[in-house]
Amino acid sequence: MSTLELECPGCDQVLELDAGFAGGVCRCSNCGTLMTVPVEAGQTAEVVKQRQRPARPDRPMTPGEAEAAAKADEQVYTTTSGREVRVGKTSIPTAQQKKRLMVRTATAVGFISVLAGVLALAGMGVWMLSQAQREAGERTVIEAFEYSPGANPYDQRLANVLGLPLAERVVVVVDASASSEVWLDEVNAAIGAGLTETSSASEVVLVYTNGDGLHMHPSQPRAVARWRADQLIAFQQGVSTAGEGWLDEAVARGMQWLPRQMVLVVGREPSEGELVALERAFEADAAAKLDVVAVDFDSAALDDLTGTYGGRYVPMTREQLVRWRER
Repeated sequence: MSTLELECPGCDQVLELDAGFAGGVCRCSNCGTLMTVPVEAGQTAEVVKQRQRPARPDRPMTPGEAEAAAKADEQVYTTTSGREVRVGKTSIPTAQQKKRLMVRTATAVGFISVLAGVLALAGMGVWMLSQAQREAGERTVIEAFEYSPGANPYDQRLANVLGLPLAERVVVVVDASASSEVWLDEVNAAIGAGLTETSSASEVVLVYTNGDGLHMHPSQPRAVARWRADQLIAFQQGVSTAGEGWLDEAVARGMQWLPRQMVLVVGREPSEGELVALERAFEADAAAKLDVVAVDFDSAALDDLTGTYGGRYVPMTREQLVRWRER
């Protein structure tokens, strides 16, 4: 069926109508406005005939005469499908609003695509911001402060081990041999203050060594921000000073986590074999640096070793540890 389009003067909707009604009138299905259908809008429509109203008689009309008079007010159209349509006072065709499903679908798809693009850009922006913040946080961990021999770990607001600043991944090896009994409690307390009273993205693992073997907390490097003080205290209290620690094995185990920094806390001179093992471990991983805290003794060999591997040699006494704790 051929149709024509026209715009309603009342509501501006685009309407569809059978082309056979060109030249007549129609009603808008949206607002009810009556309008004339332009002749040129339906060139295929043809007015078959216009019935002329017969002269109305002076007397009351019979039913047959009334029917003839009503038909005389009608126009008869032939549609493109060959159907005759009568249009009169009580038979005005209704123009239906044009269905633009494809246009609406395309518009909806376009809107959804634009919205998805905006959300994707927003998500990317949030991700980039979080990455920048994380990277900035890591730089803060590494460059948080300059080491000072008098820096008290109990007063530091940044993660540290015995006052030493931390890299992004750190292994702390503590020699818990029998000789460390006089200072181990003070070292434990200072380490706890530096790692549990602060928040940091720096990943740390503790490796204690004594005559019983190796003891680790946690089982692998973990961000300081996720440490719990009660778990650390329970671990430290469970490691007693006994026998002779295995520094070489503790260092070898620590290097498996590819640390950027190792802090060695000892209270005795390492054996020749332990020094050789330390050198080999750091030669195999040139990215790691070595810091040494020597408690109640002095070691020229360890001082030289830290200088070779980019770290600090920090001699410390038990009295200093006590003063820090009492502050």
